[in-house]
Amino acid sequence: AEAGETAGGGTYQTGEQVTLTATPYLGYEFSGWYDDSGRLLSKEAAWTFTMPAKNVRYTAEFAVREEMSDFVFVSDETTCIIAEVKMPTLVKELFIPEYVTDIAGGAFMMCRSVRSLTTPILDRDLGYYFGDNTAPVSLEKIVFTGDALPEEAFSGFNGLKQVVLSGNVTRIEDYAFNGCTSLESIEIPDSVTSIGAYAFRACGSLESIIIPNSVTSIGEYAFFSCNNLTIFCEAASQPGGWNR
Repeated sequence: AEAGETAGGGTYQTGEQVTLTATPYLGYEFSGWYDDSGRLLSKEAAWTFTMPAKNVRYTAEFAVREEMSDFVFVSDETTCIIAEVKMPTLVKELFIPEYVTDIAGGAFMMCRSVRSLTTPILDRDLGYYFGDNTAPVSLEKIVFTGDALPEEAFSGFNGLKQVVLSGNVTRIEDYAFNGCTSLESIEIPDSVTSIGAYAFRACGSLESIIIPNSVTSIGEYAFFSCNNLTIFCEAASQPGGWNR
């Protein structure tokens, strides 16, 4: 697969200054300029040299960034799509970098022992990425670094115990955590302005939650059947929908 682009090649006169540039695609890093013998000439992505009195061929080498080493992916300068995990049965943690722009359906299939997932992308419910419409029961922690959650994002994931949301999330959608019976901890950031209907329905292990004063609307039955839950609300006045 292509890992980057180069510019500056061409025909030059002996003694002329030549500048070569290398641009890695997302998920890759520039390793260096090499001659045909494999000798490293420069680690500068923009490298200037004096043209010798013979034809030369210099090659830019790129390497997969460490944080992408567990994944099979395709990318260019603006997009990076994860297709699958290389050794899914061995993975305990999945960390998706911020520059990843999409994750293919079933990309995490067979990751049956994964315990935590950090991701900026949740365009669909979590089961879509695990390939069978459900997440493995081993998955206990989600760190969402993006800004938009879909409806039913984590609905019915019984193993999930802890969720961390980024400060960019503005709404917790309908049924987002519906039926997450093992959920014990979630911190709602003060960027959130609304909580959807049935968002935390039947989260029986959730004992306390703080509603920041940024929340002005709560959907019906948002905390229905949360029998062990104590709600702490920072709002000066009752958010809309509080009675339902």
